[in-house]
Amino acid sequence: MHMSNPISLFSPAELIAKYNLIPKTSPIYPRRTELIILEENACQTRLTNVAQILHPSSLFSMSKKILNPCGCSGGPLCWVILNILAFIITSVLFMILLPVNLIVAGLRLFMPLPPKKIVEDLSEPTTEETNEVIQPFIFALQALLFEDNKLRSFKIVEQSVSKAPLPNPFLNRLVATSPQESQEAMRKIPDLCSQLKKVLKSLGVLTPEWKHMLKYFEGLKNEHDSNPDKKTFPILIKLLIEALTGKSSFFSNLPKTPSTKEKMQAALFIASSCKTCKPTWGEVITRSLNRLYSIANEGDNQLLIWVQEFKERELMSIQDGDDAEEYRFAAQQHGERYTEAIEQVLRNESAAKLQWHVINTMKFFHGKNLGLVTEHLQDTLGALTLRQTTVDTHQGREDADLSAALFLNKYLNSGNQLVNSVFKSMQKADPETKALIREFALDILYASLRLPQTSAHTEVFSTLLMDPETYEPNKACIAYLLYVLKIIEL
Repeated sequence: MHMSNPISLFSPAELIAKYNLIPKTSPIYPRRTELIILEENACQTRLTNVAQILHPSSLFSMSKKILNPCGCSGGPLCWVILNILAFIITSVLFMILLPVNLIVAGLRLFMPLPPKKIVEDLSEPTTEETNEVIQPFIFALQALLFEDNKLRSFKIVEQSVSKAPLPNPFLNRLVATSPQESQEAMRKIPDLCSQLKKVLKSLGVLTPEWKHMLKYFEGLKNEHDSNPDKKTFPILIKLLIEALTGKSSFFSNLPKTPSTKEKMQAALFIASSCKTCKPTWGEVITRSLNRLYSIANEGDNQLLIWVQEFKERELMSIQDGDDAEEYRFAAQQHGERYTEAIEQVLRNESAAKLQWHVINTMKFFHGKNLGLVTEHLQDTLGALTLRQTTVDTHQGREDADLSAALFLNKYLNSGNQLVNSVFKSMQKADPETKALIREFALDILYASLRLPQTSAHTEVFSTLLMDPETYEPNKACIAYLLYVLKIIEL
């Protein structure tokens, strides 16, 4: 990326300081209004469609089609008889459906009309605005992002390490569980296992691995109530059923819900841990459902989700032990390859010395300060997820401190890797999520440039932050957004 720079007398630091690359006010998200309008229009449309179906002319046409489905003509007499019968049927149906018709008419009458979506046409920036605002902004942004015509190296802001995305629906559900709910779930083990079996069967993923796990879950009903697995797995099974079916207030009415394919993949990922220790089962269930519901409707939160996923992979790669190399390899994979690599490690974990137990010990003491996922370590599941850890020992605390220091050092020196990781996550995302990031970038530019009702922000975006072939945000765009969020710095 190279442009002729008429203000090259300024150093990059001076340019960045001189021009407002980070908006002083929070950007406005016009998408929210658009979504509300779309929902209200859809409701109006459904009522209109019902009213049209109940209209006498529609009933008459349907009656004729029922009486003469082939549309055959039997002469004038048949035509008269057909119309008379259709008229009689229409009259009867209209009288029967009259109460429904009146209700629909009342709803349409009293339902407020949706607000009109007014989109002002964006004007071209004036020559003065281009010379005094847009071009200097582009040069400053270029100085921030590029060095020697290549994306520059960035450092991670140490104060940002504790930043984490807003809890997703699954984590909120996890935190909302109570000891009373866990006790109630313990009494319903057979019913919960039966429900889970039906859900897995409906998804087409009732594999031998799942049958093995279900057999163990069903056997917990014979264990004493003090058994840690009996205290934790039933409530986890309940949450798993809710997450896979969406039949809970935490998982319904979401802007975007996981697809059936994504639910199948999550269930199969959980099944891959069947040959590992029981605490790993709990860990994999929580990780899988956390990933399944890591869906954001704001660009900044989506970026923080990807940053947190990068941290979790980095954490796995710092473990010691014979299988640390397996985890390092797995942490370098992406998409399906990443999932396959993790599954292979999980299959081998029965003979491993250090895995989730070490990670969770460190998370117990330092997880929140490092912006990691810690909700699964709460009291309700702690008997499972913290079992075989050393959180109650002095040595465990020392080991956790060491692991946290190693992780922090590795993470703070991974600025470019973080940008690459988030960019690849964006590339693999669905079109809706890509559009979310694109709109967030445009919102930031719009607020930074402060040239309302002009297309200045789109010009800057297409000049520096857009892939010219796909029209999607490029890697420089991701770096800029992470810079705006104060995740990375020069």
